[in-house]
Amino acid sequence: MGPGDKLEVILKGFEENTTNKFKINYARFNAAALEAYNKNMKIINDDIDSKISLYGMKKDSCIDVVNNITSKYDAEFQKIYDLRQNQFKHLLSEISDIDANKSIALVNYLKVYSTRKTFMESKEYLLYQSQRDGFAEAIQNAATEEEREKYTNLLNELEDPTDGFYKKEDALIDKFNDYYDTVIDIENQLDACIAAIVDDFDSIVKIDNAMVEVKKENPVMKIINMILNKFTGKGKFAKEVMERYENQFKELEKDSNEIQQIINSQTVSIIEAIKNIRNQINEQYQLNAQ
Repeated sequence: MGPGDKLEVILKGFEENTTNKFKINYARFNAAALEAYNKNMKIINDDIDSKISLYGMKKDSCIDVVNNITSKYDAEFQKIYDLRQNQFKHLLSEISDIDANKSIALVNYLKVYSTRKTFMESKEYLLYQSQRDGFAEAIQNAATEEEREKYTNLLNELEDPTDGFYKKEDALIDKFNDYYDTVIDIENQLDACIAAIVDDFDSIVKIDNAMVEVKKENPVMKIINMILNKFTGKGKFAKEVMERYENQFKELEKDSNEIQQIINSQTVSIIEAIKNIRNQINEQYQLNAQ
């Protein structure tokens, strides 16, 4: 296997690692979002069920009202999910781009390293070594201080032709490490994004436990109310409970809109910050390589 084949294997390994990383992280995000969604929808449905039971109703008989309530929450969950998903995908895309730059930096380093090793076996480098060793020997064997100073100056003025290679290698290593650290920072932001969508979902579900008060009743009144609810329960449920839910929907939309604005602002800031970091790394590398 030649040097070119080895580099191709390295690049392919980076590409496969990036692809796997994308799939795993995206699956983590969706799993956390789904778990948070199911948990909160259970809270909502349990609350609705308690109201239905209070009014002596069966869920099938007021399914339209139930669907109206749950669809409101579904719509807000979807809006938040879409924005967080977009933010998460941007972060994954940035990781993919930086991983590509990181692999290029590594491949370029290996190329420079290989070129330097080849150069160090060339006649040009052997001539340099001969001159360097000759000046060093002359300094050691100098008969006078003047002669020692002469060869010391010549040795100091002699430039090592591999210095340029080492400088490029150091710059590429620094670039690789900077990209590596940046990817770690973005991966931490992925974790923060996953935690955020769970908090987002939790924060818009505010159940009013006092929505329908269950007053203490004597056994006779309890039986009378159960009989009355058989005939009037559906209308009372639709009117009284939905009126209270409508007020809750206003709060729901307000909270959801605030969260959406925060997510949009975060996404813009994150992308801009990562762009600036990438530019700084590239500029620093260019300065080091000169």
